[in-house]
Amino acid sequence: MSFPKNNHDVPSNTDLGPVLAGLNASIEHAMVSLYSMEVATINANGENPPHQVKRFTEIRHALKEQWEAILGLLRKCHSFGADVGLLRTAVANESKEDIREFLEEMVSKCDQCLTEAKALEQGHSGVLSAYEKHKNDLKGQLDHPKVVVDVVSLRNAYTDTEPHRDPLKGSSNQHGGEHELVADSFKSLYPNGKEVISDFETSTHGVYQRLQALRRFLETQSKICNQCLSELDKPTL
Repeated sequence: MSFPKNNHDVPSNTDLGPVLAGLNASIEHAMVSLYSMEVATINANGENPPHQVKRFTEIRHALKEQWEAILGLLRKCHSFGADVGLLRTAVANESKEDIREFLEEMVSKCDQCLTEAKALEQGHSGVLSAYEKHKNDLKGQLDHPKVVVDVVSLRNAYTDTEPHRDPLKGSSNQHGGEHELVADSFKSLYPNGKEVISDFETSTHGVYQRLQALRRFLETQSKICNQCLSELDKPTL
C-alpha cells in the first residue's frame, strides 16, 4: 500500500491550536470592550436612554449569532484535530480499506468545517453592519461627552497616593490593599471611551483575521486528506 510517510504529507493539527486560541481570545476581548463601550456612553450622557439601549442590543445580537456559530465550528475543528492523531495510528495498524473509510470521513468533516469557516469569513462585515451604522454617533458622544467625569479626582477621594506605613514596623497598613482594589475598579467603572472603541474594532478585526487563518488551514488539510486518498489507490511497487 502506498501512503505518504513524510509528516508534511499527512494531515496535521499542529497549526490549529494557536488559531483556535487566538479566535477565542479575540472574541473575549470584543465582548469586554463592547460592554465597556456601553458603560462609557452611559457615563458620557449621564443616562442610558432607550434608543441607546436598542443600539447596543442590535450590535450585541448580531455578534452573539456569529460567536455561537464560531463556537459550533470550533467544536467540529477540535474533533477533526483528534482524528488526525487517530489517523497516524491507523496508518501503522489498520487495513487499507479501513484507512480509506476513515480518510473519507475526515474529508467530509474537514469540508464541512471549511464551508462553515468560509461563510463566517464572508459574512463578517455584515455582522458588524449594526455597529458601523451607529459608530460615528457613538464616537461623537464619547469625543464630546455631555457629562464630564473627573476620574482622577474620584479615584483620589478613595485612595491614598502612598500607602500608610507604621513608623515602628515599617510595613503598609491593612487598608493599602483595599485602596488598591478600589483604585483598580475605576478603570471598569469609568472606561476611556476612545480606547474601548479602538479595542473593540481591533478585537473584531482579530476575529476576522483568525477566521481567514482557519479557512486557509482547513483548505490545506482538505487538500492533504484527498491526496492521501489518491495515494491509497496507487499500486505498491
